[in-house]
Amino acid sequence: DINGDGTVSYAMIMGEEENEDSSYRTEYSVKALEDGGMKTEELFSGHGDWDKHKGKKLAQSALSTYGTRIEVIFCSNDAMADGALEAVEEAGMIPGKDVYLVGVDALEDTVAAVKTGKITGTVFNDHESQSKAASDALIKMINGEETDTRYLVDYIKITAISTFQKEEQ
Repeated sequence: DINGDGTVSYAMIMGEEENEDSSYRTEYSVKALEDGGMKTEELFSGHGDWDKHKGKKLAQSALSTYGTRIEVIFCSNDAMADGALEAVEEAGMIPGKDVYLVGVDALEDTVAAVKTGKITGTVFNDHESQSKAASDALIKMINGEETDTRYLVDYIKITAISTFQKEEQ
């Protein structure tokens, strides 16, 4: 809540329309704020189709319409967050001060931008834990054991604090 009005006003740059991952990433980005006790207001949303250039164009459109009213730009993947970062900087705004940027996927360039404070955070979609959960479920099925129909694997949050902590360990 950069302006202190009690509401986080945001732009949402989503992946492909009707993509399940995009829908969940959108839903849970906002849910995390609301579960933390914040009121939210969506000012802008659009589908960037996981593309950096489309993410940049959507961020440019959001910023030209809403300017500094946007406090957070959520992006359903890091490529779009990297594009949004370019748009924010080209608009003369200071990322991490004038607006926060959040992505998903923990791509190398985005994690580097997180370390410098230009992107507030990203999350790592833990494919290794997903693979382990799937293989464990398959072994249960082969052995005739009962299995769940759905397994959830948590994302791993990457922020400037957590990335530096990980390096120190």
